[in-house]
Amino acid sequence: MDAPPDAPLSWPLPAPGIAPHHPRTQTAKISDSAARARDSDGTVCIMCCGVSAALVALLQPEIAERAAEDYYNHTDPVLRHGPDIDPSWIPTLFDERCVPLSDSSSPLKSILWDGGSPTLPRLHDVLEFVWSVAMRLGMASKDLAIAVVVVEKLVRKHWNVLCVHTARNIFLGACVVAVKFTLDIHLTTKECYDVMEDLLTGISALELARIEEQLLVLLDWRMPNDPNVYQQYARELFRAGQLASTRSSGTPVQMRPPRMYGAFILNDIARLRA
Repeated sequence: MDAPPDAPLSWPLPAPGIAPHHPRTQTAKISDSAARARDSDGTVCIMCCGVSAALVALLQPEIAERAAEDYYNHTDPVLRHGPDIDPSWIPTLFDERCVPLSDSSSPLKSILWDGGSPTLPRLHDVLEFVWSVAMRLGMASKDLAIAVVVVEKLVRKHWNVLCVHTARNIFLGACVVAVKFTLDIHLTTKECYDVMEDLLTGISALELARIEEQLLVLLDWRMPNDPNVYQQYARELFRAGQLASTRSSGTPVQMRPPRMYGAFILNDIARLRA
């Protein structure tokens, strides 16, 4: 049996001595902020709830099975591009067991994301992270929709990569890509890192840049160019966010993922072509 081809670019970790710099300052309790987002009727807050619900849906075990089935049965070039990759391969920079985003000095919870927990994160746990990143990067609704498009396209092309201990690193990289994609000004990864450095106490700006590049390499440096794709994602994420939010009356609504075809928001795979 032939050995699997080399995986596309898994950056080495920064050399010893290149340590992250952090002010070690604590912010307001992240869980409180996430709860306010869940209870808010603001557009970005609702979108954060929808994005969190989408990530919860994509983390379900059956989703990887469906994505793998699509990958091996579909002939569309957006899926069948380049040689097959070892299904067990996960980029080191995505894996929080090797590259944890935060340590005990960060207000972010890590125990749910390092592969040590037997259960999947709850929607509220995901929302804490999504809300924190979105607020620090000043993300608008369109940025959040683009970030989910990036994550979903990655899952469709590399169905084995997204799991609990890679989800935060992948989504963080997708957010950086999304913000750069929508801004007319030049924005560096270091600037993105600087506004989150008290949260990202486990990595340096260099590691964030390499996470971003690894993500883009796996996507062949391509983004979907159909504006209707992003509009459809924004609509579905907003709808899912409304379902996942708590109404102003205070009556909890059952939290559930967006209405996808068992996994993904967009059924027309060809439209994800860059």
